[in-house]
Amino acid sequence: PQNHPLHSFPTQKSLRQIRRQDVIDFKQKHYRPDMMVLTLVGDFAPERVRSLIAAEFGVWQVSGEAPKLQ
Repeated sequence: PQNHPLHSFPTQKSLRQIRRQDVIDFKQKHYRPDMMVLTLVGDFAPERVRSLIAAEFGVWQVSGEAPKLQ
């Protein structure tokens, strides 16, 4: 409903105001290894999955404090 705190719809004007750097900043702030949840479903070899995760995400480091949700 309109009076809900999370109710907001973008407008053509607001969408045009989003710049590339805004998207980059959002990604760097919110897409972090300490906030990630990885879910695996299906038949897999746990050791192989651990190896793949280490290879793909092993160098992903936290930068700064995690954002606080309001």
